[in-house]
Amino acid sequence: MGIIDGGKNSRANHQRAQIEERLTKNRERVQEERIATLNDDNTTFHREKALDDAFDRQVSEGRQRLARPRPQQFITGVMGGMEISLGILIGMRVTDLTSSQLLGGVAFSLGFITLLLAHSELFTEGFLVPTFAVVARRARILQLIRFWFYTFLGNLVGGLVVMWATTTAFPDSNHVLIHHGEHFASLTPDLKTVLMAIIAGTAITLMTRMQMGTSEVVGKIVAALFGGILLFGFGMLHSVLDTLIMLGAWCAGSSVTPLDILGFLWWIIPLNMFGGIVCVAMPRALQARDRVRMERIRVALEMHNGDELANDARGLLISGHDLREELQKELEETSGETVPDGPWQDLGNRITARFTRLGNRLGSPDEQRQQSRRRQAEMDRRAKLTEQTMATRSRERQETQARADTANGNATSNGSGSGRGDGSSRKGDQSSTTLAERGSHHHSKGGSSSHNSSSPDSGGRIDPPLPR
Repeated sequence: MGIIDGGKNSRANHQRAQIEERLTKNRERVQEERIATLNDDNTTFHREKALDDAFDRQVSEGRQRLARPRPQQFITGVMGGMEISLGILIGMRVTDLTSSQLLGGVAFSLGFITLLLAHSELFTEGFLVPTFAVVARRARILQLIRFWFYTFLGNLVGGLVVMWATTTAFPDSNHVLIHHGEHFASLTPDLKTVLMAIIAGTAITLMTRMQMGTSEVVGKIVAALFGGILLFGFGMLHSVLDTLIMLGAWCAGSSVTPLDILGFLWWIIPLNMFGGIVCVAMPRALQARDRVRMERIRVALEMHNGDELANDARGLLISGHDLREELQKELEETSGETVPDGPWQDLGNRITARFTRLGNRLGSPDEQRQQSRRRQAEMDRRAKLTEQTMATRSRERQETQARADTANGNATSNGSGSGRGDGSSRKGDQSSTTLAERGSHHHSKGGSSSHNSSSPDSGGRIDPPLPR
């Protein structure tokens, strides 16, 4: 039995290795094709500053969100659920006092403004920014799914806490929560509710896109007002908001049960995602198609140069070794002196060990980072060696040229002296035999070389010396 199980495990491992090998080859082929487009002069890329800046912000922020460890994603979702629950309570209170749901939507927008200024996270806000990081190949699809799961779970937990607290502290407003909660629990998917859910996902994602399109806080607040009025003022079906209202009704003692909430979520979440991803995120990605291609080429180049985490959100994580170097550099810049070994070294070792344990617990790829650093160091060493070799060869060529110029100058000077009567001094040099023969030929034609070089009959001609 053990032999059979061992054979099955061996075959499974072999098949897994083959699949991984095929995936690696396909990934390398795609990277080579993307890099090859840089050598094609006929390939063009459209650039537009406003779209490029918005795309860069979305990819950068989306990668940062996906790089958060699981506990931080959950806590951020909890805070987002608590803050949006406060906005729901404000909106319902204003609606109850004014009998105007539109004014309640304006009041509910305070919840979105709180999310914006507190840098919290709402599940439906992740349909655009983190998705763009995956589209640009700066993160992986599994990281996006994990982000959605922990954020949504945190939204429900945080919202439940606030709803329980408010229904207990302010029981006079429970009738409003019960009325709306029972209404949402009774809904079933039909054409009207399906369209309301799709429009809700489109509205919340469009609000996120508007906030990412500007760096001004006032513009972001206006976008939050836009989203709040659309979602709350028109009573659209939103997975997080309506679920929190049903949780509040459940806490207030209504007939709503957790099974009713699950029966509401199974069809609302896909429709919200359809409205956010298909109706907003995908058209925006097509609008910035050339910018997406450029980012993918940049990722392929980084991976080709040895950065294996270029297509992984975890590439933003910092190891204990890198943190120690940064802290040491900051201390050296502040003090103007090199930080000596000793207590600092011991502190650095403790920091490194702490972050190593934390990275292992959170799945940080320390081994991949070390391999990447070693490859990068080897590439730097080879580049430096090549540069030194080229500099040495250039210096040798300059020295050779300088010696040749000096030799030519000495030869010219010696040639002029022999023409005036010092031809006998060249006969001992092995390289001046031809010149000596030329001097003896001048003697046989009529007098000394001195006489011929200065005679008017020769026309003042002096034979040029041969180079040594």
